[in-house]
Amino acid sequence: MEKKVLFLCDEQNDWFSHILRPYVKKLNQQNNNYKASISFKIPKTKYFEIVFLMNLTYKVEKNFLKNFGVTLLIHESDLPKGKGYAPIQWQLLENKNKIKSCLIMASDNVDSGDIVDSTIIKFKDNELYDKIRKKQFDSHLLLIDRFLSNFPKFRKQKQKGSSTYYRKRMFGDSELNINRSIKNQFNLLRIANNEKWPAFIRNKNSIYKLKIYETNIEELIGLEIRIAKPKDSRDIWLIRNDPLTRKMFRVHKYVKWDDHNTWYKDIIVNKKSKIFIGYSKNTDEIIGYVRFDIDKQNNFHISVSLKSTFRGFGLSTKFLLMAFKTLREKNVLFIAEIYDINKASKKIFKNLGFKKYKQSRSLNTFRAYKREILGKNLPLDNK
Repeated sequence: MEKKVLFLCDEQNDWFSHILRPYVKKLNQQNNNYKASISFKIPKTKYFEIVFLMNLTYKVEKNFLKNFGVTLLIHESDLPKGKGYAPIQWQLLENKNKIKSCLIMASDNVDSGDIVDSTIIKFKDNELYDKIRKKQFDSHLLLIDRFLSNFPKFRKQKQKGSSTYYRKRMFGDSELNINRSIKNQFNLLRIANNEKWPAFIRNKNSIYKLKIYETNIEELIGLEIRIAKPKDSRDIWLIRNDPLTRKMFRVHKYVKWDDHNTWYKDIIVNKKSKIFIGYSKNTDEIIGYVRFDIDKQNNFHISVSLKSTFRGFGLSTKFLLMAFKTLREKNVLFIAEIYDINKASKKIFKNLGFKKYKQSRSLNTFRAYKREILGKNLPLDNK
């Protein structure tokens, strides 16, 4: 006979029902032992063998608990320490990145029931509110799954030690100190809910709402590529003469403007060379360039350089992939010559699938076929 399972939720704290609903639907479809349902109100007539109290902001009275079989809830702390409100947020503010999630029996006292099961949630220090919540609820489903798989068998263990309590987080807890660095307050910024209780700062008589979103550098700057034009000569000259760029090229010397411009006018019409410009579609600012020089065997020798202000963001990999895909030629062989000291470039090309096949003194030669690269990173349009 099917056992009735109730997930009792709270409309005032409903950040997870979009995940819970599909879980309950799947449970009903795949497990004949249970008939599960979700409710935002305490049922007064029906009997349920198992009830999960899902992040309730109110206390369920003892006389209602008697109407249920087994009533459980999940609390994220190393009980009996950390009882009370928002335990994950408080512990992240304490710089903890491994937080215990406990399945416990409901009791008349707050978060004081016997411990039935537990797991550890591992957080990364760059995760924002949505990912934090997702990991939190994944731990809930893990504990629920394990309980339902073993029910009616389960063990209970009394909480041991002295209790500590976290207070309810209030409006003022989301305020950042304008005189302190963002780095020192990043945990406070990342646990804030951008919509319901965002972080904020005060400056003089004004209040400013702060919202934080994870993005990537390509999206942030709007990376696009195009064929080089005559007007790009000066930008390429400036990038080429950057001290770090010159250090990584075979020819280290400073290139005069007239010499460069003469060379550039010839190279952009040379069928044995192709230059792609990376630029921001938001500002039209040039980010860097990729040049392919084609040898007698139709191998493509790569030269890539970014403007100094765009280095260190991981743009080179995306930029190169876009250039590889834009080339009309099919399965050509790409060759890159990189100095030993240029560790960043060696790492980029290795991650793209290039393999070192030759070394001469301090110069390493890497190569890879277009199909090998795009098959690993992007779909190949031409077959």
